[in-house]
Formats: sequence, structure tokens, C-alpha cells
Amino acid sequence: MNTKLLKQKILDLAIRGKLTQQLKSDGTARDLLTQISDERRKTRDERKGTRSKKSGVILSEAQSAKSKDLGQIIPLDKNEAPFEIPANWEWVRLGDVGKTITGATPSKNHPEYEGDEIPFLSPGDISQANTITSYESQGLSKQGKILARPVPANTVLQVCIGGSIGKCAIVDREVCFNQQINSISVLIAKYEYIYAVLQSLYFQNEIILKATGTATPIINKSSWDNLLVPLPPLAEQQRIVEKIEEAFAEIDAIEKNKELLKTHIKQTRQKILDLAIHGKLVPQNKSDEPASVLLERITRDNPHYEKMGLDERRETKDERVSNYKRHSREGGNLPPMLSKDEVPFEVPENWCWCRLGDICKASSGKTPSTENNEFWGGDILWVTSKDVKQKYIESTQIHLSELGAQTMNLYRPNTMIIVGRSGILRHTLPVAILKRTATINQDLKALVFADEKIVEFAYVVLKAMKSHLLHEYKKAGTTVDNLNFDLFLTAPIPLPPLAEQSRIVAKIEELFAELDLVLQNV
Repeated sequence: MNTKLLKQKILDLAIRGKLTQQLKSDGTARDLLTQISDERRKTRDERKGTRSKKSGVILSEAQSAKSKDLGQIIPLDKNEAPFEIPANWEWVRLGDVGKTITGATPSKNHPEYEGDEIPFLSPGDISQANTITSYESQGLSKQGKILARPVPANTVLQVCIGGSIGKCAIVDREVCFNQQINSISVLIAKYEYIYAVLQSLYFQNEIILKATGTATPIINKSSWDNLLVPLPPLAEQQRIVEKIEEAFAEIDAIEKNKELLKTHIKQTRQKILDLAIHGKLVPQNKSDEPASVLLERITRDNPHYEKMGLDERRETKDERVSNYKRHSREGGNLPPMLSKDEVPFEVPENWCWCRLGDICKASSGKTPSTENNEFWGGDILWVTSKDVKQKYIESTQIHLSELGAQTMNLYRPNTMIIVGRSGILRHTLPVAILKRTATINQDLKALVFADEKIVEFAYVVLKAMKSHLLHEYKKAGTTVDNLNFDLFLTAPIPLPPLAEQSRIVAKIEELFAELDLVLQNV
């Protein structure tokens, strides 16, 4: 989920009157403009009255009338508006809704202007998230404050120059700031609403359009004042602000919990795999051919295979490895020889237990001579640990020529590839399935299954049991860890009927696709 883009969408809806419901009881923005105009005239008259008293000049009736006219805000003709807004809204200029100023920096040649009387902000103190990062970066003394232009709390600041042009923030205390920042202290209207407008993509684009300068864009105060703002009635401004705050809080919560959600999804995936290998993910079908028949079919033509069933005597690990090596040398599949206490958990009646090596043969890869350039750069895939990242391997970073591949074992599609030696074995068991004919390097093992239809479920088993397998069959090294692969082939694995394997794999793909969709929207 692109949370920044989502916030922009919410702001876009807000300033178009599409985030909240319009209510007739709110009145109109024109009523609000009358109140703002009265407040502006009152403020102006008070300033003029103060100056007149100081100078001894008395305003004439004509001068008072002119002052009254100057305070009147004239809304923009909606036919000239950038976009459509509700009927009870009005388009105005930014400078109409408050007092705007550009910051000023007292001379750096006077150290006495620096102090802790009032914070002094620069664009660097405003984050890309449109908040004040710090009020402590710089400060001014009482003397410095007099020379700067302080603004009260709840003033909205916006950067007006440079690469960070458009960043804005609300200050929660009286501050001063430098000349790279413009500010607006809102009259009567909700400063939080004006802050929302200034953050909107519409207003950000308008700043860039009106900015001058090529290498360093800048928008002067006059141009900034004249940028157009959609103004709702005051009551609706309040509802818009509340709705934005509510939506942004939810988005921020999602952002903060994104990693937690990823962890939950990872745990859910593992739970699905665990249910799958216990026979609890899909219903059993009595008409399915039992797994024991599948296992017998895999091994019945092998003269070296001994059907020993569940032996009550538990072999030692050394005996198991010795038996497996012997049978491998003789060219036969490996005997089950599973004692009852070796079975990790119960499985459905028509499933069976076998060892991994009962249903596949393993071999290692190698690296052709790197000094012979004729071996490299062709079309044949050469798989390394770096390629074993996804479930399926369809491409590799390095390729071999046909000449280079002649020195290698070629593995057909639906061969399983396992990383047998790597630093990443400390954390996970990298497993993948070839989708194209390929060769592998010496850090990998290839498992060729007697029935390639089994490979998809075998992938599920190894992923589901990876923690157990790493604990039992990994040898820790100083720089890299290794799988004790001869022993690894003796690992007991559950085997369902072939038809149920297909149903399990299909169900996992369905559930994982739903989880992937959740992640895409995060």
C-alpha cells in the first residue's frame, strides 16, 4: 500500500467536497467570507486607529468607507475555477483567509541576535511528512525576535523555494522563520483545513506552476497569496478536518503495523503448510488411491528395494546413513526402515510415511572451469544459491554454453533444487523447483523424483518442516553451514495419495494468493 498516495487521495476528495456530506444547516461559504471580511476590516481599522492616535490624524468618513471596501473579500467566479466544488462553497485566494508573511533572518553578523527566546525555523525543520521535526535547531534572542517576524501558534508554514518547495507544517507555538518560508495565520476559518489544502496535490502543483527559476524554483509571497483555495462553510471545514484526521490515523496505524502484519501473514502461511502436511487442509477422499500403493509402484521394479514396513527396532543415524549409501551404490532406491517412534505425528489412514530418499534420487552440481571462456555465456541455466529465492526457477544470473554444459549433469524441469551449503542455512532452508532444464553448482543438491507429480507436495513438506529439518540435519560451520545430506535423505516425510497431493497444492496456492493480495494492499 502506497500510504503517501492514499493520503493524497483523501486530501483530493476533501478539497472537492467529496469526503463529507454537505448540510444546508451549515449555511454558505459566502456567509463565512462576510465574517472574515469584517474581521479583516476590524484588524485593519485597529492598526490604522493606533497609527492615527500616534500621529494625531483623524480619519474622514470617505477614508473610513474606503477602508471598509478594502476589507471586502470578493469570491472568484466559479466558471474560472480549477475544478467543481459544492454549491455552498466558494473559491477565494489564499491571502483572503488570513494574514500572510514571509520570514526574515536577522543578520548573522550579530551573535547577540541568537538565543533561546523563540525558535527560529528553516526548511530543514519541516519534514517530508509535513510536520515540524524540531524546534531546537536554532533560536533567537529578544533582540533577534524584534528583527524577525514572529507568528503565533497554529500558523501554517510552507517552504517557498528550492528542492523541498511545498513542504508545510502547523506550528504549536510562537516561532520565527527564515525567508525561504511563507506563512498564513488563518482568520476565523479552520487552520487545519487550510493546512490540508496546502498539502493537497492540487495546491502543490499550483506552486510549481507559479514558481519561477529553473535550477532553484521559487514562488514569491504575492504569487503565493494569489493561489486559489476552495473554501467550505465553517461547520463543514470542521467535519472535513475530523474525517481527514480519522483517516490519516488509520493509515498511520497501518503503516506502523505493516511489519507486524507481514509477520502475521508469514505465520499464517506456515500454519497453512503445517495443516497441509497433517492432512487437515483438505478433506480426504476414500476413492483416492492409497499412498502405500503409490510408494509401492515407485519401488516395486527395484530389485534392491526391501519392503520392511515399520520396524520396531530404531536404527542409529550412522546405520541409516550406511544403509542409504549402500543402496545408492547398488543403484536401488532406499528402504523406508521407519520405526514407530520415528513418526513425528499422525497422518490420515490412506497416507503413509516414507523417507525422503525413498521417492527421489539426489546429486550435486559443480562449477566448470572459470578459465575457459568457451564454457560460459550461452543459453543453458547455471543455478547458484542466489537463484534459489522463489518457488520456481525460470531464469538465472549466469548461463553456460553447450560446451560448458557437457561437463555437467543436466536436470529436467520439475527437479527440486536445495541449497546444501550456505550462510543462509542458519535461518531458512532454500528450496525451489526447476521450470527449465538447468545445471547447478556445487553448493546445491538436485532431487529427481521417481514420479515428478510428487515434487509440488514435496516442496510443501520441506517448507513446512524446515525448522525441524535444519535442527536435525544441519552442520554449523565457521563461515557457512552445511546440510548433512546423506542423513537428510533419511528424513521421515508424510506422503498422501497423489490425488490428495494435487488438492492440497491447489488449496495452498489459493490461500497464498489471497495473502499476497492482502500484502499488495498494505
